[in-house]
Amino acid sequence: MVRQIQIGIDKTTEAYEGNTDASDCSVFFPKGTDRPLEAAEEENELFLQIALGDELAFRKLFHLYAPLFSRIIQHITKNEAIVADLLQDVFLKIWLKRDCLDTIVQPRRWAIQIVYHQSFNWLKHQRVQLVHRQNQMNQQGQIAKNGVEEFVYHLETTRLLQTVIADLPPQAQRVYRLNREQGLRISEIAQELKLSTQTVKNTLGRAMSIIRQKLEQNGVVVSLVFIYCIS
Repeated sequence: MVRQIQIGIDKTTEAYEGNTDASDCSVFFPKGTDRPLEAAEEENELFLQIALGDELAFRKLFHLYAPLFSRIIQHITKNEAIVADLLQDVFLKIWLKRDCLDTIVQPRRWAIQIVYHQSFNWLKHQRVQLVHRQNQMNQQGQIAKNGVEEFVYHLETTRLLQTVIADLPPQAQRVYRLNREQGLRISEIAQELKLSTQTVKNTLGRAMSIIRQKLEQNGVVVSLVFIYCIS
């Protein structure tokens, strides 16, 4: 799903970034509806008044251009929910740059370029977010995969260890189980089995060596500490 959205954003951006003339808005107007000269002059006058800090002129410009700008934003982003926020950003930029309005020859074209700029910036931001989200999903998936693999490996190793222990010589197996499963110390095992402590130590050592050797023969390279941990 994320990939599909990514492709949609890329195609939209490519389609519009190929248009170097950001003031070409013919797609938003029926043919034969060019602005009268008087309307253009009135708009230019509004920009000049805004350059002087006239808030009333700014409100008039907002009501005059908001429908056009909204259509442009909707057409580029294909996202109706974002139109109001981007529209607000556009007019905020116009107001913040009002000091230079009296030096702009074609203020309407300049304002429309701001609309395009804000819309494309939003698309690019969405693309970055989608890539970041996809990377996060990939990382989470890899972590989950690694966790499953580690669990399976541990389970298989534990089963193999139990098989190896069952194949130990009877006395070695009993000494190992008393030590590992019941937690008896060397002296306690010696007393339980009526053996010397040295015999118990030697038997337990041989058992550990056999276990490690058998595990390594089955592709499991471990230390004695690891054997203690998983048995």
